[in-house]
Amino acid sequence: MLAHSIKREIHDLDIVAREGAWEKAATLGEIVQAPYSSAKVIYLCDGKIEILDRWFQWGASDLIRTAEMIEGLPFVPLRITVDWKRKLGRPEDKRDIEVIERFLAQDYS
Repeated sequence: MLAHSIKREIHDLDIVAREGAWEKAATLGEIVQAPYSSAKVIYLCDGKIEILDRWFQWGASDLIRTAEMIEGLPFVPLRITVDWKRKLGRPEDKRDIEVIERFLAQDYS
């Protein structure tokens, strides 16, 4: 959402890593079970950076293959972000879904 300028600030950054990148990340911190998911996660910078081996039901390879490129960096497509936020159903997720859907409606009209 930040990459699309939909949100002005974020509280953490989720990074999905696979293969060599995951192995390198594993040397930086403890691997633990991620909340809400079967993913494994490594927390860095007091939890402000989360490196995951998958993102909920989406595997790292699928996310990387379908990534949206923004200024040369890969990001999870907004439609997947909406799916994930629907599954979580937290109050902040519901607000984010509304904002993303308005953004996507403008983008496609």
